[in-house]
Amino acid sequence: HCDGSVQVAVSNSEVTGDCNKSQTRTFTATDACGNSSSTSVTVTWKEDKVAPVITTDGKGGDLGCNPTADAINAALGGATANDHCDGTVQVAVSNSEVTGDCNKSQTRTFTATDACGNSASTSVTVTWKEDKVAPVFDNVPADATIDCGTAYPEVPVVTATDNCDGKITAKYEGQTDLTAGDCGEYFFFRNWSVTDACGNSTTAQQKITIKAGTPIFTPESLPGDETVECNSGNPPANPQATVCTPNGPIPADVTGPVNSDTTVVDKCTYTYLQTWTAVYPGLPNCPQPPSAQYTRTVTVTDTQKPTISGLPTETTVTIKCNQQLPAPPEVTATDICDPKPSVVYQQTGPVAKNCVDGIKESYTRTWYAVDACGNKTETFTQTINVLCCEAFCTYTQGYYGNPGGKSCDGTTGGLSTRQLINKSLNAWTSNGSTDWIIGKPGRGIVITNADADWIIKYLPGGGASKALKPGDCDISDPLCMKNNLRNGRINNTLLAQTLTLGLNMGIKGTLGSLQLKGGMYLNTADLAGGCGTTAIKPCQYDVYGNVTYSPYHSYMLPANVLNYLSGIGKANVSGLFELANKLLGGDAVPAGLTLSDVASAEDILNNAFDECKAFAGWSAQPATCPKPLLGRAISPVTMVTTQQLTVRAYPNPYDENITFVINSPESGRGKLNLFNMKGEQVSTVFDGNVEANKTLTVTYKVPPLHRTSLVYHFQIGKKIETGKLVRPN
Repeated sequence: HCDGSVQVAVSNSEVTGDCNKSQTRTFTATDACGNSSSTSVTVTWKEDKVAPVITTDGKGGDLGCNPTADAINAALGGATANDHCDGTVQVAVSNSEVTGDCNKSQTRTFTATDACGNSASTSVTVTWKEDKVAPVFDNVPADATIDCGTAYPEVPVVTATDNCDGKITAKYEGQTDLTAGDCGEYFFFRNWSVTDACGNSTTAQQKITIKAGTPIFTPESLPGDETVECNSGNPPANPQATVCTPNGPIPADVTGPVNSDTTVVDKCTYTYLQTWTAVYPGLPNCPQPPSAQYTRTVTVTDTQKPTISGLPTETTVTIKCNQQLPAPPEVTATDICDPKPSVVYQQTGPVAKNCVDGIKESYTRTWYAVDACGNKTETFTQTINVLCCEAFCTYTQGYYGNPGGKSCDGTTGGLSTRQLINKSLNAWTSNGSTDWIIGKPGRGIVITNADADWIIKYLPGGGASKALKPGDCDISDPLCMKNNLRNGRINNTLLAQTLTLGLNMGIKGTLGSLQLKGGMYLNTADLAGGCGTTAIKPCQYDVYGNVTYSPYHSYMLPANVLNYLSGIGKANVSGLFELANKLLGGDAVPAGLTLSDVASAEDILNNAFDECKAFAGWSAQPATCPKPLLGRAISPVTMVTTQQLTVRAYPNPYDENITFVINSPESGRGKLNLFNMKGEQVSTVFDGNVEANKTLTVTYKVPPLHRTSLVYHFQIGKKIETGKLVRPN
């Protein structure tokens, strides 16, 4: 303050510290009188020009094939960084994109930066192969089939292509053991394998099949052609045969002989072929094992007729109209030469007798035996007479409720519904009474012979069966009938069925006396001809004897109803009608019965003779048509003879060839067809002109597909013969 501006002295301290530096500068001023003062300024800073040091833990390098993502990440690893000033420093990590298709590569870079911005970087790189696809074979040879006894094909060089490794040569692993296959074949497999650098592998096979050998007969064992007398003895021993296998020849199975291709030389001489078959052995499940055949010709003669036995003891038999024709007896024949002579059976008819002498119709049966050479016995004839039948005409509720119906009363046809009802009502009121009561007096439906239209109006009926309400009700009184109706029809099944049964009984009074039997079938039959006939329609059959139409109908009445009626001694239609009326009239229902059971019994009777049927009796089983009328095989050949037309077929049973010998009493075009047992036509054996009284011989070879039991059918004009041909199992 005295001297003004004064000179300032400056002094600097030494710089201190390694990374973190410090220095002080001191300022001193002294005036003229020697007064002085000082002040200082200190600065600090960091001095760091060295980058951090990075340490990694990933091994890097090649990881082989198909490493996992975890394995790749572990190989790339992590890192730490240390700075000489800052100590541990944060490390930044970055991954490159994975490169390559099969041979893959990826780099992980680690970077560390200290507080002064000094940075350092390092990286780890891994490589690997990614291949999970197996190689694909290029030229595996196709399966091959070779003949038995020939050399095996050479083993080829097989290659494969890999998606990463390119062409690779497959390794041949050798062949499997020889294995027996189906139907005499043998086979083995050749195996190849291929593996790429990553261990992906695949295999391939070639199957080589060795065909089954065909049997070969040994020449010196074969029997030659031969001429023999009939019944001359056993055939020669079977010839020998062998068959080729990869392990050497083995004996074949030889069967036979099988007789076929019979050719008629004259009436008592014929030839046939005798065939042996050699088959690859031990193949039970093979449908067509390899086989070979040897055939020779045998000539046979025969002149003696067979002996027939088992013929009926009666030449005339009479049966009831509802009785089935008796079954033909089992007639057989023997022959000194032919081991299987044929019994020829024929049934003709029926021949209508129109009930003259009480006979409705008759049948004629004939039998004779014939051997393979045409030697024939005398014909035995039996006549069966069938007695005439009784017929009834009943109708259902539905008919009586149809005003436009047409009917027969057993004598007169073309009656309208009203006319038929009037006929029945007149019958019920013809005893001097003008009323007919369904139910009982005091609890019934009153009907007069003028009420046909009301009956037509109220039938058919339905609903629950029940007793009538007390009081009489005129059927012609709509107000009174209201409680018995629903939608304008009778609402009481027992009432409707009883009314219907009564109308049916009025048509023919004898229906009431028809006996009823419990536990047995009531059999009725369709009638032949128009109204008034009692003749039963004949059964119809196809050419095989199968029934194509049966006139019979069978019914079983409720056993409890029949047992009750039998117990009170009234097991007939009238007894059933009386029981129904009592129940409608309010009587107690007998134990074990219901109103529905009684209505059901009436319904069965109303239907059994519907629109006129013949009474065909009672039986433990439903009535059926008799056995076929065309003919029946008693021994191997079945033939039907009409007048003098004959067809003989042999051998029977047959193997593959059949000879037909045909004699016709008339000339014309004839046709011979074969059918299988399903009715399907197999073949037309002959279709041409036939001369009267001249033998026609036809030989036919049955195709293998159809060699089973067959039926033949020959027709010329209106004459027909059929028969069955048997094929041995």
